[in-house]
Amino acid sequence: MDCKIFFICYIITSKGHIMNKQQVEDLLQQYFAGILVHQRVFGELLNALSQTGVEKEFFRTLQKYLGILSQMGINATRLKGFEHIGSGIYSMRFIFSSSNIRILYAFRGDEEPILLFAFYERAGKSCTDYSAPIKAACDRLTEM
Repeated sequence: MDCKIFFICYIITSKGHIMNKQQVEDLLQQYFAGILVHQRVFGELLNALSQTGVEKEFFRTLQKYLGILSQMGINATRLKGFEHIGSGIYSMRFIFSSSNIRILYAFRGDEEPILLFAFYERAGKSCTDYSAPIKAACDRLTEM
């Protein structure tokens, strides 16, 4: 995982300066503050990002989506980029020209969001089978 963080550090810039590993980790921690996150999501995001070349845009959108999710809870699914995909699992979809990244999440009884699973989805794919990611997200929800 350190190699992926190192790679992403050289791609993402903050105010025109290259970010180091600690800055990327701090940024993710800041974005995830107040939201429960399964321990494997961080590594999955790094893996997905390493395949895309859209890191800067992703972090900008992630910050926006997490703010919406924190404020609106389950009602965020009414907005573009959020959807219910089955079995109590929801998706944040990060759409870019050549790739998509998805973060699957659920809610606790009090509508507290829990980020469960992240993956890379090739753009232009009209019908993605979500059964395996939904199962993984449900299993992780049970763990937590």
